[in-house]
Amino acid sequence: MLDGMMEALRMLGERPAKRRRIILMIAEKRDRESTAKLPQVMEQVQRLNATVYWLTYSPFCNLSPLDPRPRKI
Repeated sequence: MLDGMMEALRMLGERPAKRRRIILMIAEKRDRESTAKLPQVMEQVQRLNATVYWLTYSPFCNLSPLDPRPRKI
């Protein structure tokens, strides 16, 4: 997850400085095996004056009442 965010920040860094830099991160709450560390990512976010919106989900929780599959109890 953090490696993906660092790549997105690298790509945003190539854009003109006058443009808004926004990332919508859709991911699980936990990061698995990224080489980038959170302080490093946050420093880059601040350096680029980027805005990050987080949308987290859990792949283990099925709360949708419209799901046609029967639930296992």
